Amino acid sequence: MRTSILRHFLLAAALVSLTFMPGRGAEVPLETVLKDLQALKKALDAGTDPRHPASLILVLGATTQEAGRFPVERVEGSPLTKWIFLSSEAHAPSSDLHVRCDFNDADQLFRVSRILAHKVSAIIPDWSVMKFTRWKAGHWFNLRNMLKEGGTFFLPVETWGAIHPGINLDGTLDPEENKGPTGNRTLDSRRYAELIQRAMSNAERQELRDSPVPLLLPSTLHVPLVWVRLDAATQTQALAVWKSTYLIPALERRMRETVKFRSVNLVRFTPTFLKGRPEIGAGLEYLACKP
Repeated sequence: MRTSILRHFLLAAALVSLTFMPGRGAEVPLETVLKDLQALKKALDAGTDPRHPASLILVLGATTQEAGRFPVERVEGSPLTKWIFLSSEAHAPSSDLHVRCDFNDADQLFRVSRILAHKVSAIIPDWSVMKFTRWKAGHWFNLRNMLKEGGTFFLPVETWGAIHPGINLDGTLDPEENKGPTGNRTLDSRRYAELIQRAMSNAERQELRDSPVPLLLPSTLHVPLVWVRLDAATQTQALAVWKSTYLIPALERRMRETVKFRSVNLVRFTPTFLKGRPEIGAGLEYLACKP
């Protein structure tokens, strides 16, 4: 019976993992990156109206085809904001500032950072982009280098794209999982938040075994195997407890201590280009990171 139940949960875990598995961005030839960077540098060197200098905002994961979602206020015909669209997907020909680049490629991101060094007022990812990131410390240094004094990187708190129910690295269930949910939502939320943290810690230890330079953001959310037995409301509450108790403090420490951002503060808002998405509700949580 126990073997049958475990097999059932493993199958469910595989199905959930496949359902939430993130895709991968397109590989970008270096000559394409260099061509776009040359055009970007030329456009930036042309300058803006000195009476109304525009703020540069780098948006990750959007293309020029989507420029209509990104509003631009103007004063006397001069834009107050200039968006720079960076994506591994092809951009339509446009006068909008853009670079085709794979932001997971450290060399390509470094080349972008040289052109934009200390010029960008804000960096913000587009909707559902962070799940594609595989960022280590070097990637973060390049991003930080693009920010001007007082600039901000808005890091979404929810960075994962895959949910993976699993077992411990030694192939056994966490002993706490054998107890199953109690039906008390408050108690179960705290207990399953702890189980999520154990699962994430196990995955991080495995990652350290495989690579001497770990990722700084979770791209997969590891949850206990019996996650599939929790009702949706308890899952939501357990994730909220895990984020506030474990994830956010860990991300704050990494941004301060590893990447050396001077200040890191939790904020909640809805970016203007996401106003039309009803699932966002009361806004998204970000860590506002300043160099």
